[in-house]
Amino acid sequence: EASTSLPETGELWHFEIYGSVAAGKKDAKPLEGEYVSVPASFLRRKGVTNPQVVRVYKVNGDCMVSDEVRRMERNIAPGDYVFVDTSRRPRPGDVVVAWWPAGEKMVLKRYRVEGQNIVLYPASPAHPVVVLPSEEDVNIVGVVVARFG
Repeated sequence: EASTSLPETGELWHFEIYGSVAAGKKDAKPLEGEYVSVPASFLRRKGVTNPQVVRVYKVNGDCMVSDEVRRMERNIAPGDYVFVDTSRRPRPGDVVVAWWPAGEKMVLKRYRVEGQNIVLYPASPAHPVVVLPSEEDVNIVGVVVARFG
């Protein structure tokens, strides 16, 4: 079980894994039988008070890993789990999970607004920046509030 890398103290919150983040389906349903459990305190420290607004995705790809980030302890790497607060509106600089209809995939990118455009950009220069003319061109699932893996 994935929770073994976290301290097992107090109440545990259990989440179904909704799928992978670098590529996925628009209406992702939980993967049957795949769960992750974390101490409630782990997410409460990140400002999450209601576990029902959290979706968990497994990272599939390295768009959020740059050479600089690879040297840091806190990067989002392939195989990590990201905890997404679906009730939060993104602010510039937040890492988000979004459904990009034109690309027909789920993406994990940093969020930014440039003029009228929504810009989703990776940490790795090997991956494309996604520039969208309006919010109607993307469905922001939520803001990444925690990761582990």
